[in-house]
Amino acid sequence: EMSHAEAWLVVEKLFRVFDKDRDGKLNLDELVAFVAHLKKMEIVQIDEGSIVGEMTKARMDDSSSKSIFELLSLQVDAEFISFGEFKEWSIDVPSNPEKKPTFVDPFGNTDILPDRFEDPSSMVHKSRSQHPCYTTSYNDLGARAPSDADMPTKWRG
Repeated sequence: EMSHAEAWLVVEKLFRVFDKDRDGKLNLDELVAFVAHLKKMEIVQIDEGSIVGEMTKARMDDSSSKSIFELLSLQVDAEFISFGEFKEWSIDVPSNPEKKPTFVDPFGNTDILPDRFEDPSSMVHKSRSQHPCYTTSYNDLGARAPSDADMPTKWRG
């Protein structure tokens, strides 16, 4: 078991791996991939909603009384995050075994996967018999009941 400080050292090294430009900052695409990788590793718990909120807030707070050219340069800066900002903005949420952790999409979507997709055995499945002269591989696939691998991991509406 790693200590809290050791876990954040590993996170910082991983941050450098995802920093393709080697400028000490991640762009939004790199940040999404980095956070997804951190979630898989389960070293520290990250609140993506807090990070997105802070990035948006930083962009809005700095936009008052600026010229259009300053706003354009600010918009470019707001699309990057340094490790210090990431560590400060990501709240290390203590795990609560009673509450099921909910995934927070970095784009602000909550409850991405509806409950009906949690358990594949709850899906109603009726397989049809096929004509013996006209057999198809599609019918072979459709004859099987859905499994965990067949269920979607994300829901876009």
